[in-house]
Amino acid sequence: MTERPQFVRGLIDLFGEDTVAEGCYRGNPTWFLFWPYPEHEKYDELDDGAYSPEFYDDGSPIWDERPCPQCGLCSGGTSRPDPCLGFIDDAGGACCGHGNIRDAYVAGVDIPGGKPHPRKPDDASLWLHGQDALDFFAKMGVGPSALDDV
Repeated sequence: MTERPQFVRGLIDLFGEDTVAEGCYRGNPTWFLFWPYPEHEKYDELDDGAYSPEFYDDGSPIWDERPCPQCGLCSGGTSRPDPCLGFIDDAGGACCGHGNIRDAYVAGVDIPGGKPHPRKPDDASLWLHGQDALDFFAKMGVGPSALDDV
């Protein structure tokens, strides 16, 4: 676990230890706030307009787009091609891992070599994780290895 930023320590002081969790968003460290219920005694101290439920390590909300720490590119959003992966035919979701091999994945109904997700038995998608996903991206000519050649 990384050292908690001041704003996270403040949230813990206000709402308790079990209200925040460390995470990652597009390769950048984040902190997630489990919103207290309106009945919580300190709920009124939140400024709804100033907070996102997920924050970067400096306290800014995740909707303030940050570049990928691996390639330096910003996401194109859900309606535009990802700058690193583009649109991958038959993929319902994909992530290059942003420098973390274990976080890379691709999922879709027709992903060669894909396997059912072990924790999602009702999901019809086939998944590749980690190095298998990065190898898939390399065969497609996209992802981190393709950017290394630029």
